[in-house]
Amino acid sequence: MGETFADRPGDRDEIDEVHNLYFFAMDARRFELLSRVFAPDIEYTARMIGLPVANISGFPAVDAAIRMVAHYRTSHHGTRNRLVEFTGENDAVAVLHAMDALLDTNPRAGDVVAGHRVIQHGLRYEDRLVRRPEGWRIRERKLTCLWQTVAINPAYQDLPPGS
Repeated sequence: MGETFADRPGDRDEIDEVHNLYFFAMDARRFELLSRVFAPDIEYTARMIGLPVANISGFPAVDAAIRMVAHYRTSHHGTRNRLVEFTGENDAVAVLHAMDALLDTNPRAGDVVAGHRVIQHGLRYEDRLVRRPEGWRIRERKLTCLWQTVAINPAYQDLPPGS
């Protein structure tokens, strides 16, 4: 077992910032922040329920895939717990559990219920981080959807995007 978060508080704060920026960038639609999250040579694998496994290489492709969250009217991501271990001076691994809620206001053919869909996921992120001159960046990410639920939200209010 490598050093833990408690062993390296400065690195802990920087890695906290990387993960916080990731979730903030999606929910605030501030996608320009993603360059401070991912390494240029990022390898990203996503396993979502009902979709084929996505293997994405390189920052431009990962950036484009993440920007697809804008398809949803709003989103909210929150981390639940995290373990980070340092595997070298400039290397760390992190496992995070998170939940999200996505408001889908896009009509579907055959919809018979008024309101909009709220999609929730239980997520596990497995990251390999590297420290580069510009700071800690995620070099490899494996995202796994552990569960998903979809509900109709009849109490939807028309708020501005990103609210």
